[in-house]
Amino acid sequence: MANIRDVAAAAQVSAATVSRVINGGPVKSATREKVLKTIDAMNFKPNAYARGLGLGRAGMFGVIVPAMTYGYYAQVVEGISRALMKTHYELALRVSYHETGSEEVLAKLLGEKRVDALIIITPREFGYPASPQGFPSDIPVVFLDGSPTEKIPAISGNNFDGGYQVGKHLLELGHERFGVILGQRHCTESSERLAGFKFALEQAHFTFDESNLHYSDYMIEGGRHAAQKLLSKTHRPTAIFCANDMMAYGTLEAAESLGLKVPDDLSIVGYDDTPMAEWVRPSLTTVYQPKTEMGEAGVGYLLRWIQDKEPAEQQHLLLPVHLIRRSSTGHPPE
Repeated sequence: MANIRDVAAAAQVSAATVSRVINGGPVKSATREKVLKTIDAMNFKPNAYARGLGLGRAGMFGVIVPAMTYGYYAQVVEGISRALMKTHYELALRVSYHETGSEEVLAKLLGEKRVDALIIITPREFGYPASPQGFPSDIPVVFLDGSPTEKIPAISGNNFDGGYQVGKHLLELGHERFGVILGQRHCTESSERLAGFKFALEQAHFTFDESNLHYSDYMIEGGRHAAQKLLSKTHRPTAIFCANDMMAYGTLEAAESLGLKVPDDLSIVGYDDTPMAEWVRPSLTTVYQPKTEMGEAGVGYLLRWIQDKEPAEQQHLLLPVHLIRRSSTGHPPE
């Protein structure tokens, strides 16, 4: 199958000239006719890269994601991919693994490749406290599942409301002793979920025991380790709220290892509603995050930015979340 460079070689022009012809850019009539005849003769089908080359762009959206092994991120990327399928843009994906400096390096790399826009999912370095050097400031950028900065807008689920719904649910079941397992201390989404959870308790005239708050790493093993600490206390919690499903799975393991039955002895709530939440036993009560919708909204936001040549006035779009009640929560033991 012929590519843009094959056409350029056959027509004896540059690849950029071929792209300008494809995009309707300024080209001499004789050159345009020669390139079009070559395209027809070689049955060349221009892709997004070919269409964007003459414009100084790659016809791509760059995406930086922390990992692809966790179902949450895969579903956000699926939303991005679905939205881009309706456009002429393609997807350039890079995985950061949350390694220090990786977001800056990857953003710079994508910027050098002249992507048309950049999506950063769950940012950890940008905006803490300021954007790193080398950030591609001339490219529209949006954070997904993050907080906005002065220059970068964000789209996320309503974390405060999600935490609030968890607190209300556990209170309605009759719980009074609560444990909470969050991600790393600098994770804004964790602190927002905790704030909503505490607000629900305050409305019911309960004060959260800060000694029952543990920070972890959003991973199964980290959740298991934090849960073991909570469950080894003399007056252990009767309900544990985990800031994501992975740590909730680890909490389920910790409860089983200690001979505790869920939900008879302990209620557990996760966050995200990842695919496994429905299939673990007992099935996990969790907060549904609009993952694919978040990805689609991110693409839509950037497309409007590109079209209008300026970002929308709304700097932080909050998407609704809702609690899904399954089998891992119940009334506290008597």
